[in-house]
Amino acid sequence: MLHAYAERYPGVRVVTKHYGLEDPTGGLRAHLSDVAIVRPPFTSAGLDLVVVATEPRFVALWDGHPLSTRQNVGFEEIVDLPWIDVVASDPVWCAFWRVTERRTRPARFGAQGRTLDDLLDAARAGQAVGLVPASIARAQRWPGLVFVEVTDIPGSDIAIAWNPAALPASAHDFIDLAATLASDQPPG
Repeated sequence: MLHAYAERYPGVRVVTKHYGLEDPTGGLRAHLSDVAIVRPPFTSAGLDLVVVATEPRFVALWDGHPLSTRQNVGFEEIVDLPWIDVVASDPVWCAFWRVTERRTRPARFGAQGRTLDDLLDAARAGQAVGLVPASIARAQRWPGLVFVEVTDIPGSDIAIAWNPAALPASAHDFIDLAATLASDQPPG
């Protein structure tokens, strides 16, 4: 999307910024961003969004974990493991990444963190597990880590989100282009 936007609108300067797990709105809630590439669900009152893709979720494990040799697992196989507690984040977003709707008792936490690096370090140390989207699991080789697909939970949506109040024209153009590109993608 970023490449396509830059080609179509070469006169517009795009500035990207990464936010930690504590802000799943990508700076929109604090009015630090015009448009954000986000992973719903989260508390989205006042924000609009369009889903552009969905990808599977993977559990992050240390490479010596008994499940690390598996290609995939079911949620029941990981539900009782110690999980990362993402602190100071959106409760709806945390519930999704902890798969709260499938739990019969609260998650047991083995570590706390605010960033993806915190989650990966906790998994690498064998302190806690957490879920990540396929794009993170497959992005690179992560020393000391293994990512195993959790096949019986819903995938993670990727969406373009924005605060519709006082949105600049260039942001409207980005949203329109993202929606067009998403509709051109084959399903799955």
